[in-house]
Amino acid sequence: MRGMARARSLLLIGALLGAVIGALPPGPARAQDLQWEERMTAATAALKRRDYVDAETALVQALAIAEDFGERDPRYARSLHNLGYIYRAEGRYSLAEPLYLRALAIQETVLGQDHLDVALTLNNLAGLYRELGQYDNAEPHYRRSLQIRERRLGPTHPDVADSLNNLAGLLRLEGENSQAEALAQRAIAILEQSHGADHHKVATWLYNLSRLYIEQGRFDEAAKFEARARALWLNQAAPAR
Repeated sequence: MRGMARARSLLLIGALLGAVIGALPPGPARAQDLQWEERMTAATAALKRRDYVDAETALVQALAIAEDFGERDPRYARSLHNLGYIYRAEGRYSLAEPLYLRALAIQETVLGQDHLDVALTLNNLAGLYRELGQYDNAEPHYRRSLQIRERRLGPTHPDVADSLNNLAGLLRLEGENSQAEALAQRAIAILEQSHGADHHKVATWLYNLSRLYIEQGRFDEAAKFEARARALWLNQAAPAR
């Protein structure tokens, strides 16, 4: 299941990178502004092709351009974050972590500690620590990201559901099954309300919850949730009529 989860996660990277490009500052566009935007767009296109070499090259170039903008320009922190995301996706954790940490420090100073960009970087840094097995480092980052999103977006936003699901997965690994169950159930409820009960994420999260129930010896509940997940997957795979 870890491989499946990573594959699904990687499918979201292109959308993530495109979402965090942001608007260019007002005023006449400078050549560097356009060059930076072009490099970020090229990275997104490369990721959609699963071409991580080209994506990394484009983001290294974007970061070099962003250095001329100065550390107080949000594009500089975004460039650091996105390159860190690529390194993490490639399993190059020793390169990813310092980029995430540097981006986070800049974002907290320039944007404020409650900014949604801070929540995103905290979430992805937590994911890195989780993949490294550093659960004690991952948990406070996941919790802080969740708190920011709840304050800024409200308790029923889909991004809050993502944070809840991520934290639930970590707590399950830590053996905190009661907390993990409550958070997972809340995440599923939010997602069903916002995206519909047949959304592909709902199926995945239902299946993950069924694994938690199996670990607890709650086999009847596990079977029920797994059956729901598999039914959704079958419906999603069926050709449209």
